[in-house]
Amino acid sequence: MFFALFVLLCPNSFAQVKLGAKAGYLYSSASGDIDMRHYDGYTVGLTSSFPVGPSSNVIGELLFSKRGYNIDKSVVVDDEWKDLKVSFSYIDIPVMFEYKVLPFASILGGGYFGIQAGRSLYYSGDKQDDTMMGKKQLFDFGLLAGIRLHYKKLFLEAQYQHGFTAPYKEIGVFKPRSFSVNLGYMFSL
Repeated sequence: MFFALFVLLCPNSFAQVKLGAKAGYLYSSASGDIDMRHYDGYTVGLTSSFPVGPSSNVIGELLFSKRGYNIDKSVVVDDEWKDLKVSFSYIDIPVMFEYKVLPFASILGGGYFGIQAGRSLYYSGDKQDDTMMGKKQLFDFGLLAGIRLHYKKLFLEAQYQHGFTAPYKEIGVFKPRSFSVNLGYMFSL
């Protein structure tokens, strides 16, 4: 979205924009006083890069991500303890600053804005009605930091995502934390 606006306002700079795609593994959990286990998720989407200096770029992305958390033996149903699994689907829009520290390596930092597109609740593998989760917090935002390794048009990156908003309106303690490893490819325009 950021780059679409930029291209409209500065059409002569469009030639410098690089577009690409990426996908990866997302290891997520949530902060809180409850002992949670991680959730194995994924992220997939489009990425773009625009140079703002000899060693730096602004990166804008449009991603679909699946993240959540697990809590062992946390719910009693019919006098039996059940494991809880919660998963969320998000459309994320990260905007990051990339600084090349070596010809093949960069550090990344910035923020993201997310829209909660879906959510699911499971008790010991059995899907439950998601209205049991309370009111949905539609928006998510937070910070990102990471590293990116480049080889020709391929890149490998590791990122940490620190969310500031909880996925529930009434419960503010479950703020998302994620670590992802992504593989991507940049196309030439």
